[in-house]
Amino acid sequence: MASLESLAAFSGAVDLSQLAKSKPAPSVTGAGVGNAQAGNTNMVAGPWSRIVTEHNIQEVLETSLQVPFVLACHSAKSDNSQTLVGIFQELATQFAGKIGFGFVDIEQQSQLAAALGVSALPTTLAIVQGQILPLFQGLPAVNDIATVLAQLVKEAAQLGLTGVLDGSTESEKPVEVALSPLHEQALSLVEAGDLAGALEAFTKARKEDPKNLDILSALRQVEMMLRLAQVNPETSAEVANKLLQEANAAGLMAISMQLVAADCEMVFGRPDAALARLIDVVKVTSGEEREEVRKRVLQLFEALGPNSTLVSQARKALTNALF
Repeated sequence: MASLESLAAFSGAVDLSQLAKSKPAPSVTGAGVGNAQAGNTNMVAGPWSRIVTEHNIQEVLETSLQVPFVLACHSAKSDNSQTLVGIFQELATQFAGKIGFGFVDIEQQSQLAAALGVSALPTTLAIVQGQILPLFQGLPAVNDIATVLAQLVKEAAQLGLTGVLDGSTESEKPVEVALSPLHEQALSLVEAGDLAGALEAFTKARKEDPKNLDILSALRQVEMMLRLAQVNPETSAEVANKLLQEANAAGLMAISMQLVAADCEMVFGRPDAALARLIDVVKVTSGEEREEVRKRVLQLFEALGPNSTLVSQARKALTNALF
């Protein structure tokens, strides 16, 4: 990691002030929202994580005068960068506002990416006292990422940056948005029981509107139902209970059976049990098996949606399991 000891005099800072200008910042989303530890007195208003654009980068720079930030520059075309985003979303809960996490989609924010000097994916940058430094490129091991970020907090504190984000977000009145034709088609296909057709329609709708979290949630739910249909075309409550009993008898290392069991619990209204089951599997696995289960947990988060209190709690449990 680049040294932060002389950040105040760092001469290679990127000047992004021209990007912000006077345009209003869009609303942001927090991967983990909640209260920071009560013992902290230097609280700073703001979400633990946010989507960063050319319109709100100035706000991020100003916040970095009190709280260190990391920016994950990513693209849907890069699997490693999407994995890094998922890891950072989990770490946002672990650091509980001691670091602000920002996500820059270089496809949507090409001007900002150019200003940041992004030349490879994924790229992670640190922002401290308005100054920008490279942290790493590529996808390091999760433990190495956590170590780097812990060091970032420590060295930023030596510069007097001891603020903690309080996890708050702007409260706005919900805006009713008309569904796209593809979205409406997908919902109609679900009602008609055509899950394969619905999956195809939701996938197309997702490509058309990649930031629509309602579409993503519905897509993940249809994927779950299709997976269960492949196991048993008539997935009744009786069949689901049998699959759960078999998975429980087989033990946590029976990965495929545990994944099916989690789908059963999700579909039959027990998402807390589904997440707890898979997080327990994460604890006892490693390597590719652990990564497979971790990705499935993230998909279940997406199925439940970002505003689920259960997701916020489960992210912390997943982070603890990974470390």
